[in-house]
Amino acid sequence: MFNYNRIKKYASAAINQLFKNGYTRKVIYKKLTGSSFDPSVGANVNTYENYEIDVMLGDTVLKTSGTSSVLKAIGFSAGERLYIVKYDELPRNPLDQTILKDKIVDNDVEFAIKNATPVFDILVYLQV
Repeated sequence: MFNYNRIKKYASAAINQLFKNGYTRKVIYKKLTGSSFDPSVGANVNTYENYEIDVMLGDTVLKTSGTSSVLKAIGFSAGERLYIVKYDELPRNPLDQTILKDKIVDNDVEFAIKNATPVFDILVYLQV
């Protein structure tokens, strides 16, 4: 019989152990809070609240369509970056579609969130 609470207990413990043992890195999570008029550009600009969060990096996903076999042969891979975040440390509910307007800043490079996939209420995959 499927026992959700038992699976959640062991999965949470495993994830917590990985995060505790240094398999993570810090990134800035930019949560969209609204927009305001910026007279220097003459338009509304988005405003964000910044949070420092711990993430684990997932493997990049190879997109075979559109990637030539020559580029694949020399080790080039195109794809998305995946960030794994503990569910309770994410500044926004991953089911809120506004999350797709939030950003991740990793090593001074800003990424737009393309997809947020919660796994139970243990962790969230952020595809950028």
